[in-house]
Amino acid sequence: MKFLRFIFLCLPLWSLAQTGTIKGAWQLSGQGEPGETATLIAADQYLSVAVYKETPPQFVRTYGGSYRLEDGKCILHLEFDTKDTTAIGTDIHYKMTLSGNTLTLENQAKVSWTRVDEGEAPLAGCWRITARAGNDGNMNPMQPGPRKTLKINSATRFQWVAINPATKQFFGTGGGKYSYAEGKYTEFIGFFSRDNSRVGSQLGFDAKVEEGKWYHSGKSSTGNPVSELWEKQ
Repeated sequence: MKFLRFIFLCLPLWSLAQTGTIKGAWQLSGQGEPGETATLIAADQYLSVAVYKETPPQFVRTYGGSYRLEDGKCILHLEFDTKDTTAIGTDIHYKMTLSGNTLTLENQAKVSWTRVDEGEAPLAGCWRITARAGNDGNMNPMQPGPRKTLKINSATRFQWVAINPATKQFFGTGGGKYSYAEGKYTEFIGFFSRDNSRVGSQLGFDAKVEEGKWYHSGKSSTGNPVSELWEKQ
């Protein structure tokens, strides 16, 4: 775990001069604890990292926040970190290089990531839930505030997080792979911090994107009906 802990603090990203953008999904392989998978998703100047085991299912850690690229560096502003809440609200600076589909982090050690996708898809982005249907079926807007639920999507991977950066609270996360075609959005659960038994299941929803808004309806992981509106963070 000590090696993975070092990776967590050094995970993000790559040189602006080389790429001009850092969206998409990446996976760490061949390093860290046996059986652990680490996935990084970057979208809309926001990124999330999740570490988990698929067999047997076990959630290990997540962290992330907004970022900016300056002079070949990535500056990450942490909004959540399940293992080190003291770092939330601080900026962490990284130097990165990219060669083809390999992303290499250099900070006292070198860590290599493999590209999963380039983040080009209708649902790719960092989304925030802004309204939810009540018992009467009407959409009820959520009041803006520090507590928020985000969904960070690449072209094939997703992660949602419920957080409050102001109080450094973390309420839950889940993620994995997804597909979206012909108005149907399906999530394939690879990790879930609240209940490992949900891993391996899939959830199907009706979905559409209109004028930058994502309308999402179906049943939650608990089987309850949901109807939500998500907008870009």
